[in-house]
Amino acid sequence: MATRVGTTRVARPIAAGVATALLILGAWNPLYARQQGSGTAGAGQAGKTPDARTAPGQQPEPSKAVMLPILAEAERSARDLRDARSKAQMFQAIATLRVRVHDRKSARVAFGQAIQAADAIPDERNRVYTLENIAAAQLDADDRGAALTTLAHVREVVDAMADEFQRLNARSWIVRTISRAGDLDGALKMALDLPGTHMLLKARAMANVLEGLRPEGLPALKKAMPGLLQAVAKVGSPTFEADCLRGFAQVLADCGDVEDLLSIAGILEKAAAEYGPNNGTGCFIIDAEIGVLESLAKAQSKTGRREDAIQTFEKAFGLARGMPPEGEVLRSGRLERLAYERVEAGDVDGALRTADHIVYEYFKAQAFIKIAEAEARAGHRDASLGLFRRAVQADGEIRVRDPGRDRAESYYLNKGECLRTIAFVQARAGFTAEALKTAETIAEPRWKEGALELIAPELACRGEVRQAVELAEMIGDERSSQRAMQGIAEARAAFGDVPGALEWARNRPDPEARAHALLGIMKALVEKYPAGH
Repeated sequence: MATRVGTTRVARPIAAGVATALLILGAWNPLYARQQGSGTAGAGQAGKTPDARTAPGQQPEPSKAVMLPILAEAERSARDLRDARSKAQMFQAIATLRVRVHDRKSARVAFGQAIQAADAIPDERNRVYTLENIAAAQLDADDRGAALTTLAHVREVVDAMADEFQRLNARSWIVRTISRAGDLDGALKMALDLPGTHMLLKARAMANVLEGLRPEGLPALKKAMPGLLQAVAKVGSPTFEADCLRGFAQVLADCGDVEDLLSIAGILEKAAAEYGPNNGTGCFIIDAEIGVLESLAKAQSKTGRREDAIQTFEKAFGLARGMPPEGEVLRSGRLERLAYERVEAGDVDGALRTADHIVYEYFKAQAFIKIAEAEARAGHRDASLGLFRRAVQADGEIRVRDPGRDRAESYYLNKGECLRTIAFVQARAGFTAEALKTAETIAEPRWKEGALELIAPELACRGEVRQAVELAEMIGDERSSQRAMQGIAEARAAFGDVPGALEWARNRPDPEARAHALLGIMKALVEKYPAGH
């Protein structure tokens, strides 16, 4: 008789692994540093003009006296916004920038304006999401007291939500910020109180509790893990435990905790062998094991154990290929994720072999996109262009395979969404002409305009401001157009043309466009120069 993934099989060995790994903390830097995105993939690497994100400024370093009036202008425009969510997000951004220039008193006022605007958002889910983001921004600003007050308000709003699933879903993700604010017990209780009829939400909530501790580094994770594992084991569901362990592994990987990840992978491997692949529970555990192996390989690569990482990737690859074909969407999605992790770890050959085994074309295209961008970053222009062509070809082959199982509206069947991603990553990699050609082939206006929104700032980052503005003005959706305009203004300021960017921003007729553009300029300035002098 198979032994369930319970206390003896899951919680105790990992808790022991956690205790053992605490011995190696001497070499660990407890400050978690957020990974930068690959948005700096070089235009220079692709043979294009210099990128504003790396180009030196042409103007003297602006002073705090220059920056504060720009924020005041943005605030005046923000007050005129009609949409409550846009206004809340605008004031939150202004508050965050005021913190960056050491104007904390005004930042607190702006946070208060953000909360006031958020309370007027009619959609309950968006209201909760916006308020929780404000609380997280207050934590970023080292104002824990204000964040706790905001979180107490968030809980009240969540408890009053009319739709039961939306209420439970909201609880599953606000626990991350509650945990980060220092209320670990409250976050854990909220996660465990989710009903057993929503085990996936419950597992996601448990992972979010640990995620909230990640900015504090590995010591905080080590301290919390035993209690979390004991709580997981008490629930008594093998799939819940496996899903929790997968979520925990993702957090541990970002902190480079190889030892505990090895323990988790070993436990899930034994459990998967006991259940076997021919039942639902066994398949679920195998899928969780693959996810943990991906996290382990990521941590091994992060800590310089490249050969170990490649072996771990190969093991995950073999398990994914052996998943039953009845779950082809799951298997293709898992292989796409594996290809991404392999290329991020520098294993391009392994990523290509993984991509070649993907059946569902959407996931195959996504894998080729990620590998193409990595090749562009490495300066391999021809290889990158060839992979982008393969991604476009895979997109063209997306189709419904089984009408009874594959819903036509499913994201993994959406050609336009996939092409939008291809166009954006082409632009980010420096292939702007190819990006525009790809965007032109998108049939659905929604995805075409989404591509233009993403491409326009990339053009501006390479000095092609006029063309970027023309693209942004072609976008029919007002909010998408404003975001594009903000990116353009940010790029001009990053190039050093602050006066020109300001003049252009002030001439925006719509208050939201003007506020977005001014915030883009400020974002560029605080990123480029140390503020507060």
